[in-house]
Amino acid sequence: DEMGLNQLFPAKADIAVRKFGGGSYLTFITVDTCVAFVQVDPEAPNATYPTLTSLWRCPEALATVTIAPPVSKFVINGADVMAPGILAVDDSAQVGNFVSIFVAGNPSAVGVG
Repeated sequence: DEMGLNQLFPAKADIAVRKFGGGSYLTFITVDTCVAFVQVDPEAPNATYPTLTSLWRCPEALATVTIAPPVSKFVINGADVMAPGILAVDDSAQVGNFVSIFVAGNPSAVGVG
């Protein structure tokens, strides 16, 4: 929505696109020196996703998955989110789309996947 876009892209923000290549291709979209989005494949649909910094500014940008607090330390250290640790999934979540990962009781996203 428009309010969310205003939170992510303030009116006087300095927006830059930085591409990195080699064997792979990555694009970083920065807003005022903060990486706001990462694009992993320019040809693939849904290949651009917000960073945690963007989700902290606009938590409703993605559908959410809420995990149990005891498993959060494993996820934060790089483990995959597995079904037994999931407490809730937003109704708008769809297979193949990115979601934000929240820990129950914590208002800030801890991951994107």
